[in-house]
Amino acid sequence: MTMKYTRHATRTSLITAFAITAVLLTGGIMIAKMSLHASAATLQATPSNLSTVFGSAQSGDTIELASGSYSFNGGTKSGNVTLKPANGASVTMSATFSSSSFITLDGMTISSLGIDGRTHDIKILNNTFTGQANLNMTGNSNANILVDGNSFDGITVCADCAEGRLEIGQYPAGTAPVGVVISHNHFGGGGQSDGIQTGAYGVDIEYNTFDGIIQASNYTRHIDNIQGYGQSHTTVNGNYFKNFDNGTVIMMPDGGNSEVFTNNVIAGGKSSTPFQLGHIQGATIKNNVMQGFELTAFVSGNDSSPNKNITIQNNIMLNADFNTSGCVNCNVSYNLFNSSAYDSGSPAYIGTPTFVGGSSPTTYAGYAQAANSIGHVGSTWGNPSTVNTVPQTAAESDGTQKDFGPDFSGTGTSTGGGGGGTGATYHTAQLSALLAHYGATSGMTATDGDLDGNGAVNIYDLGILLSSYSP
Repeated sequence: MTMKYTRHATRTSLITAFAITAVLLTGGIMIAKMSLHASAATLQATPSNLSTVFGSAQSGDTIELASGSYSFNGGTKSGNVTLKPANGASVTMSATFSSSSFITLDGMTISSLGIDGRTHDIKILNNTFTGQANLNMTGNSNANILVDGNSFDGITVCADCAEGRLEIGQYPAGTAPVGVVISHNHFGGGGQSDGIQTGAYGVDIEYNTFDGIIQASNYTRHIDNIQGYGQSHTTVNGNYFKNFDNGTVIMMPDGGNSEVFTNNVIAGGKSSTPFQLGHIQGATIKNNVMQGFELTAFVSGNDSSPNKNITIQNNIMLNADFNTSGCVNCNVSYNLFNSSAYDSGSPAYIGTPTFVGGSSPTTYAGYAQAANSIGHVGSTWGNPSTVNTVPQTAAESDGTQKDFGPDFSGTGTSTGGGGGGTGATYHTAQLSALLAHYGATSGMTATDGDLDGNGAVNIYDLGILLSSYSP
């Protein structure tokens, strides 16, 4: 029997005879004339013929899935192919990608996801996870994997599984960023697993919400919102942590290097030490709001590998303090405390900020400071008797002063596949590099215009640039 599938009668032209007689005048760069031929189709698939349909799909195609349960092993494409439910369809998928490329999974229920090998250019968007996602990045780097807009709620992983409901591993750890961005997801709803466990180099964890990841009394595992184990160069930026009763928010007790924690709100939980660091060889903790706990950055005793080179600045501390006992070359300064009972470092400022969301904000954005707040740059709040000067944050690298607490100007929104935590924006420099190297077939990097990371500079890179061009 011949397996059939439906291809829409006419392929929608993405760039039909793509004669960009495009005169893109941006910053003095002009694309003169390029004849490029590319097109896209919408294909239909069922659980029984998905493998065949995917095999025939071309760059830019979308595969609409009929209702059913799918097992999908991916494959290699030269440009992106999107899989999503057909209108009104209910789709559940178990996906395993080994050295796959250019695949987007969008808007379905995912019971399990496994990624390994040299898999690259994968987007996991707007899905509901009911089981673990395990990204094994061993031997991989700059993979351009985006996990954005998904929910990971109420997940208990198996007894022999790694601990994260989203697991990113790399053994041994590499020396270049793995190229994984975790953004705009929701982790919560209980469940006996960490929100994220990372053991890789350079994972970006940005603008996620962690709500209700707790350490229940009957759990046999230690539960953290984010746990690092063998990680380094991690960025944890712009996340909102709440309702973490008895759990640890950020747990990195076993080492790390060049870790960055910025613009996070950690509030609304009951735990004495939800932020714990140990054996860290460099970290930046800036512009966060921390409420009702002690940030612990110490290794007890005369340890041979104490915490070193940690900078803690410009944070808002609400009934919260720092414990940096034993930390070597650690700089605690320019933080705002709501009570002198908690202040530490020099200079330290005392006062209660005013948030736009009131005294007990219930959203991340609610923790932005009102114009007259004590911690708002340019405010005229006066000088409480406990403070001798108007609070001043540590200067940024450009010499400017910014508010205490998070910078809410860069929170970003879910891109639905548009590139990273805040969306990819390409500029004149990338355009110039792409034109200079157009047609090169190997050895290219992002600085040469290889925006999709496949080593060549071609039509697909141009398509990425044009779809999100900003001069």
